[in-house]
Amino acid sequence: MKSLLRLAVLLSLIFLFTSRSISSQERAHDLGIAIESKAKQGKNLENSIGTTLIVAAGSLPFTVFYTDFVFDLYRFIDKGFDVQYAPWPLKNQYSVALSSGEKFIRVGVAIGIAAAIGLLSITIPYH
Repeated sequence: MKSLLRLAVLLSLIFLFTSRSISSQERAHDLGIAIESKAKQGKNLENSIGTTLIVAAGSLPFTVFYTDFVFDLYRFIDKGFDVQYAPWPLKNQYSVALSSGEKFIRVGVAIGIAAAIGLLSITIPYH
């Protein structure tokens, strides 16, 4: 139960640092039902996929930075504020090195969050 709570806090901190605000404004014509041709629907799908990939790739460096910071902060708190586990700005030559498994998890979480941000960009209306 304690580890589940820690995981929930960790994920909420990551989401807090990487989430973007979404505008809830809608145009008047967005409220109506529009019938589009098959060609236009295909083009919109291609544009949406391209936008998703570009936004996901663009957000990846930021998600990696914030994910590393949150994981470092979590590990620092979990180890009782031991100086060897200090987060990034306070690291020195005596800091504990990351294992390859920890690096893999951090990058995987960052890629997952970047993909979620890219998919979230589809829902934002661009005018």
